[in-house]
Amino acid sequence: MLAPPTLLAIFVGSHWLQSLLLCIGGALGWEWSRICGGGAGLCGWRWALPAAAVVVLAVTFWISEPAGAAALLVATCGMLLLDVWRRGRGGRALWLAGGFAYLCIALIAFAHLRAAPGGLNLVLWLLFIVWATDIFAYFAGRSIGGPRLWPAVSPKKTWAGVAG
Repeated sequence: MLAPPTLLAIFVGSHWLQSLLLCIGGALGWEWSRICGGGAGLCGWRWALPAAAVVVLAVTFWISEPAGAAALLVATCGMLLLDVWRRGRGGRALWLAGGFAYLCIALIAFAHLRAAPGGLNLVLWLLFIVWATDIFAYFAGRSIGGPRLWPAVSPKKTWAGVAG
């Protein structure tokens, strides 16, 4: 269902792809905050983390200086660490900040990969590899079965699917 607009944004590139990546960054930030226990216990990081991801990505896409983008990402991670640590959630602060940095760097790298010469072919190849391994893991998990990988987070994923 999301493949056609995603592929269209990748083919068109530029601001269309960056807008899609902003939406993805917000969704990933919300999901990562939820996995790390955001919400009432972390006083609103469930909504602040996706908002911060969208802001960092938006500013980074329109900053031409990589050092400025890196400084913004490091500063945002630092504020996240300090705030969550101050609230007495030390271990979660590291997970939240690390996941935040990871998702921002991955989406920024994806945008830069697409903008590179021959980037469309590189991105399409990357998507093909990811989709093919995901499909193969699905069929391996369904046909072999076995013990669950992490039932609380993703109840249907099995160790056989990981191996596949």
